[in-house]
Parts: sequence; structure tokens; C-alpha cells
Amino acid sequence: MGVLMLVLIAALLSRAGAGRVCPRAVWGLMLGALAPELDRTARLVSPELHLRVAHAALHSVFTAPLLAVACAAAIRGISRRRCGWGAAFSLAGAGIAINLFVAWAGSPGIRLLWPVSGRWFRGGFLPEWDLWMAVLLAAAWFIPWLLGIASSEMGAGKPSGRGAAVVALCLAVLIGFGRFLLHSRAVTVLESHLYDGAPPLRTAALPSPLNPLSWTGLVESRESIRRYSGLRPLEEFDPSRGEVYSKAEARPLFEQARGTREFQAFLGFYEWSYWRAAPLPEPEGGWEVEVVDLAQRRGQAARVRAWFDADGRLLRVELRP
Repeated sequence: MGVLMLVLIAALLSRAGAGRVCPRAVWGLMLGALAPELDRTARLVSPELHLRVAHAALHSVFTAPLLAVACAAAIRGISRRRCGWGAAFSLAGAGIAINLFVAWAGSPGIRLLWPVSGRWFRGGFLPEWDLWMAVLLAAAWFIPWLLGIASSEMGAGKPSGRGAAVVALCLAVLIGFGRFLLHSRAVTVLESHLYDGAPPLRTAALPSPLNPLSWTGLVESRESIRRYSGLRPLEEFDPSRGEVYSKAEARPLFEQARGTREFQAFLGFYEWSYWRAAPLPEPEGGWEVEVVDLAQRRGQAARVRAWFDADGRLLRVELRP
């Protein structure tokens, strides 16, 4: 989920009661909620490093305690040591737990056991950002604040906003639970049909940030990967109407490309990778090998490419996450 959503959740939790733990508690929750997102800064070094450590280095159960200690020290500094170590560590830990849960519930998920294991843990029912949840949380934060400004102008007491925060957080949980149920239904619908005359090898349902009733379905069969835009789990489903991406025949160049660091990083991060190859106009007899992430929209999809000459020598590799 986006950084803004994490900030709003932390701010509303503080207003709902967590702010009583110690002075400047809201900053403690925000630090904890945002600290794991620092692994995204690896993109500034290189796209390959970003794919290797994002949703892993600071989203792991092994690094979370160390991250909580660092955040607790920062909280102590912000509060000028008026916040004890226990309270500061608890606030930081709560913020980190929120981030890990939200990251697990979304896409692509988290590598919770990094660096021991690169296994992904994915709930897959929350989008990167949810329009309705964002509007709800923002309203719960800003409306009491605006009312407080108006009240101070009239000499009246400022509203605490605690009730609005509690209600908004409860409604956000209900929205998330509703998306979880719809996601389960969408996966069940995809798994209940035959593709290329056989049950699917695997399926996925990806959420839309705008419409909770609309999903993107992905199905892998023996011969192809199918993509269903606008999948509605509560309506009748026609498995023949999706985009079909036929699997390319295995080529020696595929294995050669797979051995490069860029392809390894890409394949380790993106779950729905589609391979294809095409001849190059120049050099004569050369080939281009490309892997595309089908989970993203066409034209915006992440991809990695390798170019080979007629003798199969690697010319260059381009990674675009």
C-alpha cells in the first residue's frame, strides 16, 4: 500500500488512542510504518539491486527487530527522551507490523524469511492504493482538524477526532475484509474451469484500486498464460474471452539469458513472467529475448531484454522494472 496510506493509518491509530503511550507517539507509529519502505531506495543504486532487496531486506522477520530498535532510538530522540525504551520499541514494532501486514495483503507481497529464503508470501487482495480507503482515512483525519480550526475561531473547544478515527479504522478493516472475500471468490471462479483441456497449473486475481468488484485474472495452463481484465467474481465467467499468451518453445538462448544477473533478479521478483523471442533485423541472424510481467498493464509492464548475435553471444541486457 502507498506511503500516504501508511501515514494516514499511523496518524489515525495515534488519534484513536495509541498517542497516549508517550509524547510524540504519532511520530513513532509513522517511523515504524514507513521504515520498511526504505528498501525501495535501492532503485537509486540500480534496478537490479532494487528487485533483489525490495519487499525483502527490511520486510523480513529477521531484520524487523533491528529496525524496531533503530526506530525506537529515533523516537527517543524526537521526544527528547520523554518516551521510555519500552514504549518507543512498542510503537515502532506496531508500525512495522502494520507495514508487514499491508505489504503481505497486497501485491507483490513480501519475502518474509529473507535472507534465509527468497520465498514470497502473498495475500494479494489489496491494491497498491485503494481509492475508497484513502478517501475514508483522509476524511477521518482532515475533517476533525478543519472543525478544530473553526471551533478555535469561535472560542469553542477543539474536537479530539478520536471517534472519527476509530470509526474510519473499523470501516477500513471491513473494506479490506470485503476485498479478501471477493479475492477468494475470484480465485475460486478461475480454478473451477478447464484451460487447454485441463485444470489450471496456477491462478491469481489482482485487485483494482478503483473498483473492488473488478479484478484482473491470471491463469497458467500447460500451453499458455491467460489474462482476464475486468473479471467480476459475482458474475458469470467465460474462460474463452481472455487474452491468450502462448508459451514459447524452449530455446538455448532462454537458458543463456536466465543465467544473467538481470534476468535472475527479474524472475525472482515478478511472479507472472512471460518469455518470448524475436529475430533482429541487425545484426543479421541475431535474436532478442524478452521477459514481460503480465500482472501489469500492457505498455506499463516491467520487462527485461537480452540481445544475442547469430553465434549466440550475448550483446547486451536491458532491465526495466
